[in-house]
Order: sequence, then C-alpha cells, then structure tokens
Amino acid sequence: MKTKPNQYKILLTGASGTIGREVLNRLLLRTDVDVYVFDKRNIDTVLFYRPFKNKITLFYGDLTRNTDISLLPGNFDLVFHLAAILPPKADRSPQQTEKLNVTATNLLIKHLQHSSPEAFILFSSCMSVYGDRLKNPFICVDDAISPCENDIYAQTKAKAETEIRASGMRWSIFRITAILKHHKISRLMFHMPLDTKIETCSPGNVAQAFVNAIDHTDELAYRTFNLGGGEKCRITYRDFLNRVFDMAGLGTLTFPPRAFASRNYHCGFYADSDVLNEILHFRSADIQVCLEEIKGRFSPISRHVRRRFKNTIKASLLRQSSPYWAYITANKRLVKYYFGDDID
Repeated sequence: MKTKPNQYKILLTGASGTIGREVLNRLLLRTDVDVYVFDKRNIDTVLFYRPFKNKITLFYGDLTRNTDISLLPGNFDLVFHLAAILPPKADRSPQQTEKLNVTATNLLIKHLQHSSPEAFILFSSCMSVYGDRLKNPFICVDDAISPCENDIYAQTKAKAETEIRASGMRWSIFRITAILKHHKISRLMFHMPLDTKIETCSPGNVAQAFVNAIDHTDELAYRTFNLGGGEKCRITYRDFLNRVFDMAGLGTLTFPPRAFASRNYHCGFYADSDVLNEILHFRSADIQVCLEEIKGRFSPISRHVRRRFKNTIKASLLRQSSPYWAYITANKRLVKYYFGDDID
C-alpha cells in the first residue's frame, strides 16, 4: 500500500545508530519515500539530525512510553524497527534493555495495529540469538534459538522476534551478522574465543538490504532471514584481532593462555546468507573493505604512540580480562562459565 501515488511513507526507529544512520542516508537518496524518524532527544541526536531538518519528519520521544508513541501519525507503508540497546550497555542495564528491546517493541506494534494496520514491519534482529556455535559454526535460519547464558541482548532480541511474529501484521526479520566497524580494543574482546568463526557485513551493505526491501515486501513477508556478507566476508576471530592490533600499532597477540574465553559467546558463518542477497542484491563489500573501515579510525599519530607503549597497553588490557582473572583466582563459577570443562 502507498499513501500517495508512487510514494512510500516510512517510519524509522534507531536512525542515529550505526546501521540506522546508513539506512537514513540511503532512504534519502530515493525520491519515492517520505521518511519519518522517531528517536530519543539528547545532545547527540539533536546534533545528528540537524542536517536532516528539511528532509525528514522528526518525532522525539521515548519508545517505552505509550503516550509518546501515540504522537506518531498513521498510515505508514513500512516500518524499519532498528532501535535497541546493544552490548556492552545491555549487559550493564538488563532491566532497561528488556524495557526498550521488548516492551517498546510490543507498544510500537500495538500502536501500528490501530494506526497503520497495513504497514510492513522490518525488524532488525541479531546472530547472537543462535548462541554459542563454536563447535558447529555453520548457521541456518531454521537452527534452534539458544542465546548464551547472561547474553541479555540476545535474549531480548529473541523475545522481540516472538512479538513481531505474533503481531498479525506483515513482517520480516533480518538476523544481522557481526558488524565490526566499531569494534573496540577493550576488556570485552576477551569474551570471544579466538577460534570463533565470523561472517561480517559492512554497515552500508546492511543498510542497503533494508532500503532495497521496500521493493520486495511480497517476497520477504512472514519470513526470517540471516543477513551476512557471504564467503568473502569471513574470517576467524584470531586473524581479525591480529589484523586490528597491527593496524592500531600494537603488533601481534601476545596474551597468555586463558586470557580469552573458550565458550559462551556467539558468531559463526551463515550457511544460508545468500538467500537474502538473491532477493535484495545488497552486497558490494568484502572483508578487506570492512577492515579498511576499521583502519580509518586509527590515525598515524595514535598508531605511533601505541607502537611505543604496546607492551604497557597489552598488560593493561590483560588486567581487564575477566576470563583470565577467573582462571588465575580459581573462581569455580566463572571458570565454568568461560571455559566449561575445557580447563586444566
């Protein structure tokens, strides 16, 4: 359904996030869309949306408040629901994460059921819903949903998927693979086993899939898809970290055994990610493009400084490794969590 001849009325949540920004920019390249954005007001979003003032219809509000959602107009043709709390914030604020990722999704659905019953909902989910796939890294969309223990983000995404499917509206779910562009060298990097298989996708290519979906809703309706970059975007976590450390000026990985967990994390290779690409033709980047995006974050000066102090920096990082401290302090509960029975 179109609200005007040859014109789509589209609602976008989460437009100020990594993928949302790319989606917004690509939507505005089309002449057949009217873009409505709903986001929370703060200094970052106000500055971000300033250049779009005359290009979009912007609503500030809180998705967890029905009174705010009710301010949205009706008769949307498509809704791109990308808003969510992601790790590491999701791990620090589980109740807030449940509220935004699940409760807000339900509130949005209820509003759309009355105001835009013909709308098509395209929901961004995540590879993390499949849980630990280290021993069986090739993932298909029909595989069991089994979020890792304590992975609040994955658990809430799985719940939100259930809400979307039960909405009675037309929908499709994209389970997005690992997005590495904003990967940070921090304590969280130790939670992923080094032998983990990763199939990434550039934020731009992910966004292109969403925008191309406008013209293919009949093919996408009532289906869930794995969204990944394909074989050309695959790498092991060990190789990825070595590349990033080198680009950052930190040399190679020289951490002791048990610095990295050996279980209870997600990621893998999508065995069926070509299915969505055959419909939407969104891929253009390979793993090298994704790595170049990361490399651009490291200035020559910062690389030089890290090169001089790389041993000190690595020692500081090691002190932040939760798996390592669990091991050397013999914390039985955490050792079981990070290593299972794979422990000396």
